[in-house]
Amino acid sequence: MASSATALLEQGFTLLEAGDSGRALEVFRAALSAEPNLVSARLGLGAALQKQNQPGAAAEAFTQVLALEPDHWGAHFNLGQLARIRGDLQTAERHYRAVLDMQPRHVPSLANLGLILLRLERSVDAIAMLERALAIDPALPEVRRRIGIALCGTGQLSHSLPYLEQAVAESSDDGYLVNGYALVLLATGQPDAAIAALRSALLRTPDSPELHSNLLMLLHFSASYSADAIFAEHVRWAQQHVAHFPLEAPTADTADPERTLRVGLVTPHVVTGPVPNVLLPLLEHRDPRRLCFIFYANSSREDAITARLRAAVDEWRPIATLDDDSFAAQVRADRIDIMIDLAGHSGGNRLLAFARRLAPRQLSWLDYFDTTG
Repeated sequence: MASSATALLEQGFTLLEAGDSGRALEVFRAALSAEPNLVSARLGLGAALQKQNQPGAAAEAFTQVLALEPDHWGAHFNLGQLARIRGDLQTAERHYRAVLDMQPRHVPSLANLGLILLRLERSVDAIAMLERALAIDPALPEVRRRIGIALCGTGQLSHSLPYLEQAVAESSDDGYLVNGYALVLLATGQPDAAIAALRSALLRTPDSPELHSNLLMLLHFSASYSADAIFAEHVRWAQQHVAHFPLEAPTADTADPERTLRVGLVTPHVVTGPVPNVLLPLLEHRDPRRLCFIFYANSSREDAITARLRAAVDEWRPIATLDDDSFAAQVRADRIDIMIDLAGHSGGNRLLAFARRLAPRQLSWLDYFDTTG
């Protein structure tokens, strides 16, 4: 009986390696029928169930492995993986730590534990785990990137630069990463190096309006660029990213010149900060007979200031999850007379939506004191 189960076990893992998880599942079940306490067969069963997208059944199989062999680090690792995927980070942490108690140099557990600790906002512990993983296996670009970003989050900007620099060299097409690297260079007093990093990224991804907007922001911090040069780059942004949109704006409603004007406000800045501080007095002391404000919030963040903003306007529209076409359709349905952009080229802007001509009149105000291009 044991030799039959062993032969089935070998067949099951061969099928699993060949990508035939369905047949492997049948073979592992046959092996367990022959020998119910065969740990390797139950482990293979769990792996096959994972491949078959049956995470609940897979977790049960790996739990049964631990019932038979409590110190089986492979079962702990797989349970950690399943818990991480379903978002149960505390359970995942417990299983990864169990692996590391037995296998302290197990790089996947070190790396995954570091990543979930970041999600749990335990940055110091996360950095320690990720650095341990990287010391054992330096060929981990994602880990290097995460360490760099985590170090930024803890204020260790100079320490983060070597990690980010190498991560950018390994993933030069990652616009988010390049932008983070550029911002750290700026924060450490190297605006021209930050600008050079973004220009290099734009050579590879010239159709990224976000990267190009970030470049425009950074130009204002360098003494190497004149006002004319900065203006010319703004014009290039418009030519590169929005020139293909039609120029026709919605027709203004002039039937009743004394009617209440409908004014749209668009910003990602809906929590405590300069933009709400300037906006709130205007909104809270307006004449509601003359002005109706519709607020388009391009952020899901909220605090006490958000509640005041929401109370001070007539209608509140969360738009962070809307693409530009859907956002434009919402604005037109709201019959906006004047649309005001409150972000310019700062992060979280919706300039590509404004390029679709959202309202008869559009203007930009606050937060970005320069042209949009």
